[in-house]
Amino acid sequence: MSEQKYHWYLIGYTFNDASNNGNTRSFNIQLPLESFLPPVSKTKLNELNAIGAEWIKQSDPSSQPVNLFAMSICYLGEMTQTQFNA
Repeated sequence: MSEQKYHWYLIGYTFNDASNNGNTRSFNIQLPLESFLPPVSKTKLNELNAIGAEWIKQSDPSSQPVNLFAMSICYLGEMTQTQFNA
């Protein structure tokens, strides 16, 4: 049986950190999805923003993100986890 392929995206986020005087911070995540993303609707952007908010909450629990939103969405291609990590 072959390894499952995913559509990989690199998503850049920005937000103001209320725990740090509202300073602007940014981060990127690599996101594997089972289906191709486009078209990117407002609903899909809201979903991606929720994913980013959850990611920053788990990665840096002391942060208090305000105005978090996706700045960029880059399609990296369709590949398996092994191919992505190569």
